[in-house]
Amino acid sequence: MEVNNVPKKTDAGNGSKGICHVSNTLRSPSPDPTLCPSNRVNHQVLRFFQKCYTAIRRRSADGMSQTEDGTSVLATDTEWLVELADCPIALLSEPQWLDMFWMSYRLTPLTEDPDTLSKLRDVEFWRACEGLGVRFRHRASSRLAANAFPGWTPFHGEDRISMRALY
Repeated sequence: MEVNNVPKKTDAGNGSKGICHVSNTLRSPSPDPTLCPSNRVNHQVLRFFQKCYTAIRRRSADGMSQTEDGTSVLATDTEWLVELADCPIALLSEPQWLDMFWMSYRLTPLTEDPDTLSKLRDVEFWRACEGLGVRFRHRASSRLAANAFPGWTPFHGEDRISMRALY
């Protein structure tokens, strides 16, 4: 008896006795979206995003935003105090978007002390500010920005500094 080693439709080319079935998926009908659970819209999630969008639009329209305790603060009131040893040494104001999570702030010294003024213009001071105990406090609400930090190359222009997490 002669053995034929040529693959056949019934053996899928690997010697199995199962039936090889090839279908044309481009011609198959699309599933009914009302019956497919993966196509159902989660209406709670949709309502949540609609509320968020409405709140953002309303906040933009009336210029107000809310703090953690629910009090309203003018959205234009975005000034932050730079504190060293619990003493304000500079004011960060006039934020401008730089990149993704980074904002640029106008740096205005609040002291006449020459040593402190030189620190404010020193890149190494800003790189080590967390270890030196520098804190950032919101001017209107007095809350601290616990995770705020300056950029590794902090200065953008003569009087601007890049910051992240001032909220």
